[in-house]
Amino acid sequence: MKIGVILLAYNTSEYVDECLSSWVKLKSKYDITIGCVNGMFKEYIELGIEPEKNKSTLKKLINYDIDYLISTSENKLVDENFSRNFILNLVKKETDIVWILDCDEFYTEYDIENILSYVNSTPDVDWYSINFKNYI
Repeated sequence: MKIGVILLAYNTSEYVDECLSSWVKLKSKYDITIGCVNGMFKEYIELGIEPEKNKSTLKKLINYDIDYLISTSENKLVDENFSRNFILNLVKKETDIVWILDCDEFYTEYDIENILSYVNSTPDVDWYSINFKNYI
């Protein structure tokens, strides 16, 4: 099974290492393709939210083995649907299953392998959802 990971990472430099380390370690073992969108969504500007500086996140991301890295500047923003669909269209061409990941979601190698084992044992299921305990 070929796995695609779609990562959304904007202004999250403090989370990049913990988020990506397990995925990169398992990349060749599980034929993982990683696509990342790095940039503020256009909708936030329309809501009056000022863009934050994102360069530290991008500097961390370029050190990882990411197959597709799309970054937008605050002057050329696109909407959330376009961002997600654009990276999905790149990643899905090479994969059997797509895992959508935000940069503040952390999986250990053990977690990923157990989830993949479950997915492999339930081939008739079309989609899965993992709920995180959110303290915010």
